[in-house]
Amino acid sequence: MAKLEALQKNIETLRAAIPELRGVLIASTEGLPVAHSIAGGADPARVAAMADRIAAMALTLTQPVSRTQLSRLD
Repeated sequence: MAKLEALQKNIETLRAAIPELRGVLIASTEGLPVAHSIAGGADPARVAAMADRIAAMALTLTQPVSRTQLSRLD
């Protein structure tokens, strides 16, 4: 089984185990979807891009006021 297929299977298992989850998305640091399972027909590419922008904004906003450093998993 390829890595991407295994990852997708794990995402589906996670969603089945936790019914409250509406979706799971794994994205690259460039804001591109890698694997996902999202309810409601949301566009994974759009969600990944928005999450990337939110993470970048959070990093920018916390740097001047934070004693601890927020970092991204690159």
